[in-house]
Amino acid sequence: MSSEPKQDTVLDGTLARIVFQNPETEWAVAKFNTSAGTEVTVVGSLIGLGPGAPLRLRGEWVTDARYGRQFKAHSYLMRSPETKLGIERYLGSGLIPGIGPELAKRLVNRFGHDTLEVIGRSPEQLTDVSGIGPVRAKKIAHSFASQQAVQDVMVFLRSHGVSTAFAARIFKRYGSEAINIVRQNPYRLALDIWGIGFLSADRIATSLGIARDSPHRIEAGVLHCLDKMSEDGHVIVPEIEAVARASELLGVDTELVTDAMARLEGSALLVTERLANVAPAVALADLYDHETQAARALGKLLTTPNQAIQLDVDAAIARFEKEREITLANNQKLAVALAVEDKCTVITGGPGVGKTMIVRAVVATLAAKQRRIVLAA
Repeated sequence: MSSEPKQDTVLDGTLARIVFQNPETEWAVAKFNTSAGTEVTVVGSLIGLGPGAPLRLRGEWVTDARYGRQFKAHSYLMRSPETKLGIERYLGSGLIPGIGPELAKRLVNRFGHDTLEVIGRSPEQLTDVSGIGPVRAKKIAHSFASQQAVQDVMVFLRSHGVSTAFAARIFKRYGSEAINIVRQNPYRLALDIWGIGFLSADRIATSLGIARDSPHRIEAGVLHCLDKMSEDGHVIVPEIEAVARASELLGVDTELVTDAMARLEGSALLVTERLANVAPAVALADLYDHETQAARALGKLLTTPNQAIQLDVDAAIARFEKEREITLANNQKLAVALAVEDKCTVITGGPGVGKTMIVRAVVATLAAKQRRIVLAA
């Protein structure tokens, strides 16, 4: 997608219709009637909105190679409809369950410009309108309040630097409790919301005035450090190293990190392995479970009967080297021989030591004996 020169642009108008909306992310393609009387295409996260919603959009004009000129909305605010017709269209859009076009017309005829105020603050007055009893009035008021909650959450999150797309995910996860949850512990976002990591949650926490030595912050920082270390292949790491890494990242004393690790272990998010004559080591609980399950599976495999293969391994390796025009190192040849002769072999090593070539040699050797081969990654 090519973009025109970027500049902050504000677009006022009314949502005409939703053309497409992703139910997971709330990202949508919509038609929008501007206050200038033109219809434009808008793309962006539009959560809890329906036709007739009066909006103020902020974003930029972009040109899509396939669909042409569009307004890419970065954020939006709901505006109160300014005319009786606008209120009627808003209420009759289906956005608020319990109110259709006909009822919307009757409500506006009765309450005029005060219709939204009555629904929000004095819903008992709705019974003045034909077809609305006390039970239905309460349902309408509840639906209206739920719709307002969406907007309150979006405004709150946007005010603390959360993008509209992430705000939509947060609301989808927490609903109307989003504001309370984020205020109490914004670091939950790093655990619960895909795409929001510790650093993003930390920026939100700073905006909210969360203390640097908050227990929630330190716990989240520890999990973040262990996660980053796992990306480098370290599923379990010496406790002293993890404490030092987290302390440096967070800018807090190591004692606070150690206390946080104890709490995380108590809540089953972290595992500390304590073995005789070995320094304690820590791991994320889910990765530790995967490792131990793999070890148990390997142990079970080792107890199964071995089906020996009648094969001249040295000759097979020599044939493989000739076909590939290579010479395997002695350790590689040993690994191939063990993999072919034993029922289970683990080959390990850093990048570039020849593990892939060993696997190719094993596969070629077994394929020559018409053995069934299954590879998984």
